[in-house]
Amino acid sequence: MTFYSVKRSKKDTVVEVKGHADYDDKGYDIVCAGISTATLMTANLISSLKYKYEVLEIIVEDGYFRLQVLNTDKVLNAIVDNLCETLDSLWEEYPSYIKRK
Repeated sequence: MTFYSVKRSKKDTVVEVKGHADYDDKGYDIVCAGISTATLMTANLISSLKYKYEVLEIIVEDGYFRLQVLNTDKVLNAIVDNLCETLDSLWEEYPSYIKRK
């Protein structure tokens, strides 16, 4: 099971994703692949746009993703909102394999 959380405050937003979906064997798990693609695309997009000064933290590891951004930039907030919508869509489609905390 993969768990994800989104915590927003007046100053920052933190998205954290933990675990493996276990929908299928490694290499065939479409839920895990979707989660990984969404999180990696988000991290790569932010990095390519040179918004590092607004990003407090990006961690991408096997079974773990964490993104913390300041809430001072509309573009960064839109990117994070897009990631959250993507994860929510996966949760709706595969509720036994991904859950929002």
